[in-house]
Amino acid sequence: MSNAIDDYLRHVTAHAARLAGPGRAELEAVAEACLQAVLRDRAVWLMGTGHGQCLALELHHRAGTPACFLPMASPVLAFAEGAAMETALERQAALAPALVERHDWHEGDVLIAISSSGTTPLTVEVARLAKVRGLVVVALGSPACAGTRPERVSLFALADHVLDNGAPEGDAVVPLGDDLRVGAFSSVGGAMILQLLAVRLAVLLREQGVAPPVWRASALPGADAHNDRLAAVWRGRNRSL
Repeated sequence: MSNAIDDYLRHVTAHAARLAGPGRAELEAVAEACLQAVLRDRAVWLMGTGHGQCLALELHHRAGTPACFLPMASPVLAFAEGAAMETALERQAALAPALVERHDWHEGDVLIAISSSGTTPLTVEVARLAKVRGLVVVALGSPACAGTRPERVSLFALADHVLDNGAPEGDAVVPLGDDLRVGAFSSVGGAMILQLLAVRLAVLLREQGVAPPVWRASALPGADAHNDRLAAVWRGRNRSL
């Protein structure tokens, strides 16, 4: 059996190569959509359930990340009340309006909807409502997974842009034999995409002569005062500050 760590790292390297090559154009397009939103005093929302919500929080109040990335976070959608509860709730599309009304959406905002399968009912419905409300919808997940479930409504079919997290069906990428795989990839692949998006947006803002509203690590001198100023600007829209 080949070295499992090497197997996993090969997937990481291949994913990075896709983002630097054929996936670069879509990443640039999403960065441009985020730029246009921020220049219009709009925001970039991130929504997911379960481990998708962990990714929705990846850019929240994070050192080196623009403050315009706002999570649509809820404790019950991130295992706070247990995995069984979270799984049951993410399957309830009817909960989407109540979740949306907790947040200050505006026409021209961007929504990054995160679902590796692309078929999570609650996430798909939030994305559908975003389209109705005039938001730009970005799907972050694995189109390869959705292709195996044609009977389900696909997040990728309704999105304006699709960012491929590189995960296979079932998420795990390292085979151990006996139909067993380990090494989930959607979080690593998704986090890489989100960090690249944050970096690219900051650069685009600088090119427009706009100072990127970037959080600083709280351990750095002067960071608290800097971050307090950013929080004062964004607290009205970001419920998680």
